[in-house]
Amino acid sequence: MAILTSAFAYLGSYYSEANPSLRGQNVFTKGDKASLALMDQQIFRLIGKATTLAAMAYRVRQGRDFVSPPTGLSYTGSFLYQMDHLGQEDYKPNPILEKALDVLFLLHADHELNASSTTVLQTGSSLVDPYSAIAAGCASLYGPLHGGANEAVIRMLISIGSPDNVPAFLEAVKKREKVLSGFGHRLEPPQRVQNGTLGDLRYRSTGKDELLETAMALHDAAMKDEYFTSRKLAPNVDFWSGLIYRAMGFPMDFFPVLFVVPRVVGWIAHWRQMMLQQGGVKIWRPRQIYVGASKRDYVPVAERVAEQGEKYNFEEDAAGELQEQRQAVIDMSHVVTVAVDLMYWQLLYTLVDVPIN
Repeated sequence: MAILTSAFAYLGSYYSEANPSLRGQNVFTKGDKASLALMDQQIFRLIGKATTLAAMAYRVRQGRDFVSPPTGLSYTGSFLYQMDHLGQEDYKPNPILEKALDVLFLLHADHELNASSTTVLQTGSSLVDPYSAIAAGCASLYGPLHGGANEAVIRMLISIGSPDNVPAFLEAVKKREKVLSGFGHRLEPPQRVQNGTLGDLRYRSTGKDELLETAMALHDAAMKDEYFTSRKLAPNVDFWSGLIYRAMGFPMDFFPVLFVVPRVVGWIAHWRQMMLQQGGVKIWRPRQIYVGASKRDYVPVAERVAEQGEKYNFEEDAAGELQEQRQAVIDMSHVVTVAVDLMYWQLLYTLVDVPIN
């Protein structure tokens, strides 16, 4: 993930014409044909090169040579080709894995103003070049609370061990002794689509697998338990995606990279929308509300006494507090607002065949 983040930032150094710091701050905000053409060219580059940079990062860690993007394959097919090609002239990616990755990419493309999308917009509001803004989004998504959700599901399922241990695990969750990963989300409506689509793919892409059997048992038990259904705790995309990525042979620390590749589409659509908004772009400047002490008398350093704060027992309180925070987020669920330009997903299937200078 560090390689991918750095690569996006470095990529911007090749295209000085797309850098407002070098070419003028209104290079993307004028709204004329030339400005729009320049903006869309960067969008094509970012989406098209996301798979190449991700595959490069994967092959570097494997000690393999770089593979140039092929022609004539789908977006996900090209990605799998660049990752797995070992020199065979007639090599083609497995169509089942290609379809599974295609669906996962569609589901991960955008999810409103999460941490990384907000980071892209916050950074982009300074009129920095889009490559630097995308690199900032990568850095935000790298954090385990954002990009590590499906990895947390895998580790949870491994800790459960087998379907027989699911009832005891769910009881521990109710007592706030364990944290249930991969259930519930701020934006609930897509879960029905995600679960139906991923549920159809899970056996075709993974086959019979003990971890999958445990996941199915956990899903079925939770969906029959009023404790979870009343709290709208249903499986989200992270619950199934990690299982499919694992079955496809991806290492768990590569999961965030697989998250970034499709999310570039959502990030750059939000960025484009901001660049073209009426009234121009204003830099984001959040305000702070001071909640500290009021007026105090000055105490010389030699006379100051250290204050003892309240002790915090992480082992006892962490699981309960995390579950409370998760529930607070779920309670804020609202109808999803589609903020992305859908035309860019159509480009995914043609980008490989379009020469990008």
